[in-house]
Amino acid sequence: LLVAPPSTRRCLLTLTPRTPPLISRACAGEASRRRVEVHGSCMPKVGTAEPLGLLGVLAVAALAAAVGIRLLALELELVSHWGAGHALAAVLSTAALKAVQWLLRRNWAGSIGAPSVPTDPKLDVRRDAWALAKEKSLQQVRGSTAPGENQPRWWHACCWRLSEDDEGSCTVACASAAAATRSATPWLDVDGASLHPKFCGLRLAEPPTSLPPLRRFPLQTLEASAAPEAWAPLLPCSPEELRLTGELKAHPKVQGAPGPKDPVTMLRFLRARKCRLEAAAEMYARAMAWRAGNGIERGLRLNTLDDSLHRRLDAYWPPTALMGCDLDGDPVYWNRMALGSMEFLAACPAHFLGRHEVYTVTRILQALEEKSLVEGRPRMYMTVVVDLAGLGFQHLNFKAAPKYKHVVRIMEDNFPELVKRIVVVRAPRIASTLWKVISQFFDEGTRNKIFIADERSTMETLTKIVDEKWIPKALGGSCELEGSDYCAPLIPAPMGGVPEKLLAELLAFPASEGC
Repeated sequence: LLVAPPSTRRCLLTLTPRTPPLISRACAGEASRRRVEVHGSCMPKVGTAEPLGLLGVLAVAALAAAVGIRLLALELELVSHWGAGHALAAVLSTAALKAVQWLLRRNWAGSIGAPSVPTDPKLDVRRDAWALAKEKSLQQVRGSTAPGENQPRWWHACCWRLSEDDEGSCTVACASAAAATRSATPWLDVDGASLHPKFCGLRLAEPPTSLPPLRRFPLQTLEASAAPEAWAPLLPCSPEELRLTGELKAHPKVQGAPGPKDPVTMLRFLRARKCRLEAAAEMYARAMAWRAGNGIERGLRLNTLDDSLHRRLDAYWPPTALMGCDLDGDPVYWNRMALGSMEFLAACPAHFLGRHEVYTVTRILQALEEKSLVEGRPRMYMTVVVDLAGLGFQHLNFKAAPKYKHVVRIMEDNFPELVKRIVVVRAPRIASTLWKVISQFFDEGTRNKIFIADERSTMETLTKIVDEKWIPKALGGSCELEGSDYCAPLIPAPMGGVPEKLLAELLAFPASEGC
């Protein structure tokens, strides 16, 4: 009910005695608000009030204590830098949250103050059929399959049709799915000829009606220039900066290092060190030695490196994509940060996360270079739109923080000045607390480019920067892709964590091949 499109007018909802009363009441209220016809005798009356009971009251009290302790832990982290005080606060916070989860489970199970809900035997759907149909319907929103003409749509998870077979038992059938479906995940093919749509959105000249071409980028060596020298006068810089880029290119440390030496690359490193020539030369030499030394970027550009694990992970991490342009013509990078799994970030090895960051940034660079060649002018920056809808205390994962810092530093230290501005939209109150922590991972120049807008000013802020036709419908714009108001799977929308099989392969990934 929460994710179904506005055109939905009929759905089937199956509730059992094990369904948490809070969920039952929420579904009933949402169905009434949207005037959706609901079938089934298990639906509670709208506005039904059920007592929390003793355990419920204790759960609320424990939740308040856990929130207070978690905020205290964040403040101590800023002062003690992971010292003993912060460690103690973190332990207390984790214990309090575990207590909340246990108390809520006990209360939701109906042990205290939760009346039983009658069941309808006609709605006793077989578990295996339900699981299969639900998995197919969620494939698109997870980004593991692209929409097809007769494929199950992502909203079919809550729009089922029941049909009785010859034996009289109920089976689940998707409302508009046909028996025959086609494979629509070319980026997962063994031959590796296609990329995930998240890197190919800049190939669209107009808002998408279908996925863009998914072919790989042209082969190119690490040393090849990303922009011809004739583009130097077209760079978004002052005459003084243009002069310094020429001096930086001629610097002995730059000449002795591998990597491209085109005007765009020189300007990026120059601005990363606030136009200090010597510091920029040192940064360039160090970054290019690191990029050439691990061989990851070179292998990705020449298609000699096996990127199958990365292509399988693209739909889950990071939940980002390139699509559209801002009012200056520069690309827009959409980031659905709240959909990223902190549990995955905490569990995945740091060396693979670092390698995946190099993979992601390399694909972004290739997309920017391809767009520049098509337009005949340099496109060195992108506007990043970060959607924080759904961000909560579950994202305050202390085990994930060091790994997130590791990923951020790889980009800041070795791939500088890709971002023109960062616009944070639909920011909840907790965003300011989180920003105190993660802002310390970024350079001062990056921090100064970040703007935060709350839920009420989202569209007003975005239209000052991005053409409305490129703003997803979910954010108030008009851009949608085959029924998805957030243009999935072009912009990944992972639901749930990374599959266990994929995570197991990542855990077994050799540390010597990561970074």
